[in-house]
Amino acid sequence: MTVWEFEIDPPFIDALPQDGATYTFTATIRPEKDHYGQSMARFIVFEIYSSREPGYCLNASREQGLWTDTSPEDNDLKFVPNQQGFQIENDVDLPIEPYLGYGWAVTVNPVLTASVQVRCLDYGAYGSIWALADLPGQEPFAAARWKGTFVERGALIPLDQRDGLDNDGDGELDEDLIDGQDNDNDGEIDEDAERNLIYDGWQWNNGAAMDDNDNEPQGDGTRGDGLTRYEEYRGLLVLGEANDGNRAQVLHYIRLNPVRKEIFVSVSEIPHAGYFPGSGMPTTYLLDFNNLPDQESHIVNFHSTMRIRPVFSIRVYRRIVAGGPAEPIWHGQILYGYCTQPIWSGQRQFDPFGVPGTGPMAVIHTAQIQRDCDDYGSASRYVVGHEIGHSVLWHQPNNGHHDPGPDFCLMPIPIRTSSPYPSEFCGILNVNQDPGCQFRWRLNPP
Repeated sequence: MTVWEFEIDPPFIDALPQDGATYTFTATIRPEKDHYGQSMARFIVFEIYSSREPGYCLNASREQGLWTDTSPEDNDLKFVPNQQGFQIENDVDLPIEPYLGYGWAVTVNPVLTASVQVRCLDYGAYGSIWALADLPGQEPFAAARWKGTFVERGALIPLDQRDGLDNDGDGELDEDLIDGQDNDNDGEIDEDAERNLIYDGWQWNNGAAMDDNDNEPQGDGTRGDGLTRYEEYRGLLVLGEANDGNRAQVLHYIRLNPVRKEIFVSVSEIPHAGYFPGSGMPTTYLLDFNNLPDQESHIVNFHSTMRIRPVFSIRVYRRIVAGGPAEPIWHGQILYGYCTQPIWSGQRQFDPFGVPGTGPMAVIHTAQIQRDCDDYGSASRYVVGHEIGHSVLWHQPNNGHHDPGPDFCLMPIPIRTSSPYPSEFCGILNVNQDPGCQFRWRLNPP
């Protein structure tokens, strides 16, 4: 009987998944002839088991009627169509759902070796590529082994055999790299550790996919920002990180840091929008409101099945009203701005003038600021910061207002209309050394 080998190479993709990346996998049968001198060439079938996250990152999708679409029905990993030497199917009449969506390919002739291309269409894609052939002694098909190993399994996209945890409770991180060998010399074949759908080489691959344990900065001590570890790994499109000099920025893709808490501010027209100063405050990213997939409630992780809750951005909204009867008066005072709700809520809790949508909103009355304040730029920066501050201090008394407080802090009342304007959130509230705004905010609900 002929002793044969059937291998797939590479056994895994040792890189972060990237939208648009192309990977090549080669399956090889050896020897060329059996012990009767007949060719060992066979039809080689490739199958994809793929993730199906909607979109290609948390807040962007591509649906143009093309094979590269990223709708919820599309595989995140697909065989590139029209490859020479292959029949590649979009829809295969098989009972196993993962084959749908360019997930099945077969050589048009019996071969000894075949190389197939796979396109990655999501920054969080994960899955496996199997090679199968009708070889002697295997019914109905033999599955290719990882090259150079005895591991009979699909090649991994990306490499994902560890989650950085001690899942078996032996006091040590699991022995994770599975190649059928005893690499740690403990007398046993290495165990198959828990996968977490995240590339093993990612800097923060040290927990479960659904973790939300961000602990920096401290805030009021509440962990997390609403995004799971997998969601932060998968990433999103942003305009950039907010700072005092924000102007027009280019929309680009980033992955997030699951150790650090982040807040998102949707902008379209107001300078300094998202300015959120103070060393103890969360990292603030600006989103382009006009490109949000959900302009009603401002959900950041709109294209995600791996979420524990919807995470909202706060929209900075310029409400232009003249004086007279339209003057924004509330309880006898001019409102230079107001916040509609906490950052973790999709329901309005304060909206005296009925602004659009249902998501968090920092409403800015620019005409009144320009009319009454001696430095429009500094004053508008102050009001924007103050109203965004309410969204993360909503659970505090008076929704985060404090009086008295440090002159430089954005949150004391009443509002100022003359220079110098407050410029950051306080770390210490008063002479009693009580914790200030930087130690009172949170991003997850109480």
